[in-house]
Amino acid sequence: QDNFRQCNVYSRPACSDCWAKLFCAGGCAANAYHASGNINGVYDYGCRLFRKRIECAIMLQAALTEENE
Repeated sequence: QDNFRQCNVYSRPACSDCWAKLFCAGGCAANAYHASGNINGVYDYGCRLFRKRIECAIMLQAALTEENE
């Protein structure tokens, strides 16, 4: 339980400089474990995919907002 309690974006060095860390909350611990052998590790493919999803969502929202003005 302590491992899961400490499993977050603030305890993962790989998340420290990520602009999307507060959107994903550090990602899935199970994916991190399967990719790196550690629940505090990084699932790099998942991180890249999630950042791209957020980037696209921001662009779509900006376009919709611009259309409605």
